[in-house]
Amino acid sequence: GQYIYGGTGGNVELVKLIKQRGIMYALENFQMTLIEAYPWKTQDSTLNQRERFWKAALLTSRDKFGYNGN
Repeated sequence: GQYIYGGTGGNVELVKLIKQRGIMYALENFQMTLIEAYPWKTQDSTLNQRERFWKAALLTSRDKFGYNGN
């Protein structure tokens, strides 16, 4: 829900990029894709594990190619 409502999910690197280049840059150059869906009551530990999995699978961590600094 954090990405849907705020657009950044609290992602420090993405927030910094938007402040530098503006929201239109983000809207024109990024897209959001739902990869998995879970019930609202899913434990945070499960969600965090799946997020780590997808960051590794898609090489989106900051040390690779992405902006996932959190």
